[in-house]
Amino acid sequence: MTTQQIADRLVNLLRAKKFIEAQTELYHKDIWSREPQNHPFPLLKGKARLIEKERQFLKAIRTWHEFKVSEPLVSRDYFSICMYTHVDLSTDRTIEIDEIIVYGVDNDKIISERFFYKTNE
Repeated sequence: MTTQQIADRLVNLLRAKKFIEAQTELYHKDIWSREPQNHPFPLLKGKARLIEKERQFLKAIRTWHEFKVSEPLVSRDYFSICMYTHVDLSTDRTIEIDEIIVYGVDNDKIISERFFYKTNE
């Protein structure tokens, strides 16, 4: 697949809230993920660890208020998207995350992801 095809597939799966399916299908087994420094896990490596992090986040969501994913902006080996998430968590907190995510692609798989955002906390 081309970077454009991978980006389009990811966006379609994210818009359908098929987060685990997206990671299972599109992520390289040795992917690394970098969150902002104030995140509990600012750097994770490995698809299994990223899927587990996603499962824990999804499990903590009580109510979805709004969720939007932009069209991807694609270069040869990278693409980015904007994503907006507004949810209530099971801890009675409301979180809004307005972020840009940059993905790296190599050999038909997403090999890296980097998140840029500030939360409303």
